[in-house]
Amino acid sequence: MESIVRHLSESLFFQRLGSDELLALAHCGSRFVAPAGAEIIRRGEEGDALFLVLDGGVKVTIPEGQAEEFVVARLGKGSIFGELSLLDSGPRSATVTTVVETTLFMIRRNDFHRLLLRHQGLLAWLLAGLSRRVRESTMARHQDEVSRRLAEAQREIDRHRAVSSMVAGIAHELNAPLGACLTAASMVSGWLAASDDPADEQQPDWRGEVVEATSLLIENISRCCSLVRSFSEIAALQQGEAKTRVDLREMIDGVIGGFSDDRRLGLKEVAVRVDAAEGAWRGCRSQMEQVLTQLLANIDAHAYAPDGGDGRAEIVVSDHRWRGGPALRFEVRDFGAGIAPDTLLRVCDPFFTTGRERGHKGLGLTIASHAVTGALGGTLALESTPGQGTTATLVVPLA
Repeated sequence: MESIVRHLSESLFFQRLGSDELLALAHCGSRFVAPAGAEIIRRGEEGDALFLVLDGGVKVTIPEGQAEEFVVARLGKGSIFGELSLLDSGPRSATVTTVVETTLFMIRRNDFHRLLLRHQGLLAWLLAGLSRRVRESTMARHQDEVSRRLAEAQREIDRHRAVSSMVAGIAHELNAPLGACLTAASMVSGWLAASDDPADEQQPDWRGEVVEATSLLIENISRCCSLVRSFSEIAALQQGEAKTRVDLREMIDGVIGGFSDDRRLGLKEVAVRVDAAEGAWRGCRSQMEQVLTQLLANIDAHAYAPDGGDGRAEIVVSDHRWRGGPALRFEVRDFGAGIAPDTLLRVCDPFFTTGRERGHKGLGLTIASHAVTGALGGTLALESTPGQGTTATLVVPLA
């Protein structure tokens, strides 16, 4: 009995009680041991007792979805739960389950009410303790709400910054080719006007210049069209797509097959290993193909020099757990030049590229990132060591 009194006195909830009241409570309750995984109380059932953890630990959970649970708290030695049941028999608000073998002390409501007849000071203690816990809970909820609103405000600021950056990038990327088109068109217009001047007896042979100017027009208009297509791809990533059952190996082989030999620069070989138990996934196929295509294109363009390196890459797919549910983990890895740490922080930003002089627009990883975090509902992370290669890891829900 002395050990129970000691445990009660060490608990924050019971600290303000005197020795006589602690001893009376110790005689009022009972001690028992529950194995790991035992359900002590169930959400929704009628409450009839308070519990004190003497040794071990429990988790407090509420349902989240049809087959998921959200862990509200983990309680250890000296913690109490179910204290409201000393006052009424209202339904339990959460489920409490032991995580290891746990020793508990239980005080039933009826026994506590009989005890109040002899120790009326216990009622004032209980009300004060409950008021304190309600106050603490209210403050915690207030802080959570403030944090949530701050996070939403920061996300909105980040969104506006991203839009501003995108608009500035579009203006910059389109300005150069459109300026070149305007110059070429003005040149052609001038030559045509000069050729129609009957006073000009020494008209130059401007056909060669026209061919050069029209080639310049075609090249830069094509560049503008390519940019517009990239913008359209980004916009399309926000559109919904029906989920279908996808054979993972067949889909990945199809993506690799899209890289014809005459298109490749540094990428020469892609090894594939599908370790996922089912070998299939239910999701947005075209979005995943777009992501894998962009990741391989990035390796092809930046990881290896066109005339050097072994040009190896590998794609590994495995089962994973994410946010409490089944998921797939895709690792797209190369063994090439790697990415510098300061560059790695920006590689998914719109229009950021280290290969602009080679004609790259800096939208490939932006498209991949938007697809993963948008339609696919997952995450994309990049890790790299200069000189050793880069690994892109994307995690998506299994269904």
